[in-house]
Amino acid sequence: MDERKGKEILNLARNLQSQLIAWRREFHQYPELGFQEFKTSEKVFHVLKDLGLKVQKDVAGTGVVALLENDGTKTIALRADMDALPVKEENDVPYRSLYEGIMHACGHDGHTAILLGAAVLLSQMKNTFPGNVKFIFQPAEEVEEGGAIAMIRAGVLEAPHVDGIVGLHLFNDFRSGSIGVTRGTVTAAVDNFTVDLIGRGGHAARPQEAVDSIAIAVQVINAIQSMISRETDAQDPKVITIGEIMGGTAPNVVAASGVPHKWNYVWK
Repeated sequence: MDERKGKEILNLARNLQSQLIAWRREFHQYPELGFQEFKTSEKVFHVLKDLGLKVQKDVAGTGVVALLENDGTKTIALRADMDALPVKEENDVPYRSLYEGIMHACGHDGHTAILLGAAVLLSQMKNTFPGNVKFIFQPAEEVEEGGAIAMIRAGVLEAPHVDGIVGLHLFNDFRSGSIGVTRGTVTAAVDNFTVDLIGRGGHAARPQEAVDSIAIAVQVINAIQSMISRETDAQDPKVITIGEIMGGTAPNVVAASGVPHKWNYVWK
């Protein structure tokens, strides 16, 4: 790309800045959990429809897909996720979440606004490049076995066939205005699994007569962390996070059972 064209694109992008900020803050105020992005997807659908694009909504539940048709046989896809997290917002800003216990704590409000901006900009530049562009707004990125595989099964990578796909993720580690690019894996994949540890209940004053499932859980947790640090290749990034632990019925009773642990196994 020559310098003149680069400056033209930059100027078009800057003209969209205030609109992107407004979209992002609107999405932030009305966060929705995975496969519940009804208000978000409706907003996305209408913006894309107003651009004159071919738009499908309710894809894999709440997903939205738009197609910018152009001369040429190749198709590139641009993808953003739309769902929020079950997190209570504590920020004191005018556009804070209006839904108690739900917020965009992972930047998907920004991703959605950025992809809408890309759709506007590329629609304005349609006659300057060959090929088609698909805009994929994915639901339920934060949900295990969520929106990505569901949208693929719904056929979003076909008709026309997608030759390449690009996504991005906001990252607090980078200075504002900078972009990071690398080869290979950028972020980790995740598998979740649950373990129930079953012991035998008893009085806390006589633990020798019981089998303490909470004490067992502590040993299991420590052993798992040692397995990651001592049984796997240090050059192969892995992490296991224990995100939730519950057990017991009273402070003076040895917990017999009901100690489910939600483990989060992540690898690159």
